[in-house]
This record gives sequence, structure tokens and C-alpha cells, in this order.
Amino acid sequence: VGLEAEPIRDRLAVRTGSYLEPSRFEGVDPRVHVTAGFDLRFLRWDFFGLLNEAVALHAGLVADFGFPNYYQYFALSLGTWH
Repeated sequence: VGLEAEPIRDRLAVRTGSYLEPSRFEGVDPRVHVTAGFDLRFLRWDFFGLLNEAVALHAGLVADFGFPNYYQYFALSLGTWH
């Protein structure tokens, strides 16, 4: 289950969600994950005039937490905004 919104149009996208990860081992309960993240467009650039059209660059951050046994994951991304 997930939800995504763009509170600042063409500038900021946020998302959150949750999923159930089944165990790979017998006798171990599945793990519930809660995730969240955002993408922020911060620059339009034509790479010194080499491109016909400016490319929108973005930075993003994601987080994933698993329960009941404590698990956490964070990631930072840089890329283009589509």
C-alpha cells in the first residue's frame, strides 16, 4: 500500500507506504515495513549548451523501517526529474 503526492508542483514529490515481507526461514514471523521518501527538483541545466533542452536535476532521500525485529535503511539519490 502506498501514497504519493506532489505538494509543490514540478518541484517536490513525497511518498509513503507499507508492505509485508514474508520470512525466508521456517518459524520466523513476517516483517512489516514502513517506507517514506521525497524527491526535490533543484536545478534545470543544459550542460553548457550541449543539450537542446535543459534537464531537471533532483535529489532524493528514502527511508525503510522494519518491525518487529528492528531494521532500518536510508538512501540518498541524485538524478533527473521526469
